[in-house]
Amino acid sequence: MIISAKAKHFKDRTWKKVIGFQKIYNLLLVIYNFLLSLYLKPYFKLVRWNYKSVVIRLRKKDKLNVAFFVLHSDVWKYDMLYRLMENHPRFEPIIFVCPVVNFGRGNMLEQMGKTYDMFSKLGYNVVKTYNKMMILILISKGICNGYYFYTNPYQGLIMDQYFITKFLNTLTCYVPYSFMILRHRWAYDHLFYNLAWRLFYPNDMYNDYAKKFSSTKCKNVSITGYPMADVFMNPLIKADPWKIKDKKIKRIIWAPHHTISTIGDFNFQVL
Repeated sequence: MIISAKAKHFKDRTWKKVIGFQKIYNLLLVIYNFLLSLYLKPYFKLVRWNYKSVVIRLRKKDKLNVAFFVLHSDVWKYDMLYRLMENHPRFEPIIFVCPVVNFGRGNMLEQMGKTYDMFSKLGYNVVKTYNKMMILILISKGICNGYYFYTNPYQGLIMDQYFITKFLNTLTCYVPYSFMILRHRWAYDHLFYNLAWRLFYPNDMYNDYAKKFSSTKCKNVSITGYPMADVFMNPLIKADPWKIKDKKIKRIIWAPHHTISTIGDFNFQVL
């Protein structure tokens, strides 16, 4: 294949840019790790130390409130856990539908309404954090004397008033809303991941990656399996959602990301 001098020059310039960006990234990573060791890691240790006193305090209580912070109904993965707590005399679960703030006010209100309606129809104990007058309802730190379960870990997606940094005097928990197979630092070393009291991960792969990438070195990780798979272990549930029951027929699952709905005239949610 003959490559023109112009194309070769363009290719060389492109690679130089890539190498330049890589050097900048490596430098920023060094600075990040230095700042991490200087400030954030001691902060994470203080938070973990504080959790010990929270556990001791909660052990003395007869009733424990459990709050679930939900952004999208699509990423709800706590159904069986909620139902178990609902039927247990010691737990009082409640769902807070929180605003998604990075897609505009219109989308925020639409998502909150859709999510609230779903939980309400299914009989959950649910509260919308915007009332009918569109006034934000701030959750008192004393309303939950037990656990906070998050459905999404990303800062900037949930409103700051509901981010984990506001509730470090309770036991904050997280179960991934998807089964990730990523081996990157950002997937295990968010501020959220390092501050959470417990991260309930599905298998040892997560534990190994957290040990490698997380600033807390997976000290807050528990391997429990994936809650969404619990339904397959329940012998009482035998529902078959497929219209065509013949298992010889190929089955295709169409599952676009929950934030994708339409692009132009094409609706990803409907085939």
